[in-house]
Amino acid sequence: MASYDSKRKTITVLSIILGLTSFACMIAAFAVSPNVEYDGYAEGFYYDESDDGVCIRDCNLIGDIVIPEMLNGKEVTEIGNSAFNACRGVTSITIPDSVTSIGDSAFSDCDGLTIYCEATSQPGGWNRNWNSSDCPVVWDCRNNDCADDGYRYVV
Repeated sequence: MASYDSKRKTITVLSIILGLTSFACMIAAFAVSPNVEYDGYAEGFYYDESDDGVCIRDCNLIGDIVIPEMLNGKEVTEIGNSAFNACRGVTSITIPDSVTSIGDSAFSDCDGLTIYCEATSQPGGWNRNWNSSDCPVVWDCRNNDCADDGYRYVV
């Protein structure tokens, strides 16, 4: 029959092997995971630049968000595919007139979000599925008498 010390050494060796194996698996998984890189980060937004302007790709903001018209000295012209996907901490977002393109599912899985647009109607360059969560949208938000919740109240 094996002694207590022998069993303890066996368990210790097995624990070390298991730990090293787990660590090696984590390293391998990290090494093959896609690493998303962006051209820049400013004001809470990850973005890519082109000759035409800036495309917002992701954000780490919560609450009421106003997309700036300019980032890094360039006009914000685009919101990328799934840029605000599952941003449940965002309660409202204001999109400036400079945004002429919005990608597929840019606001998917965004429960409780109200979208305020400076444009008077949906621009032609916006993907037909840009608001896949069917969030309320207030058009011409700078020039209307809608309340913050997107409704018009008559007193």
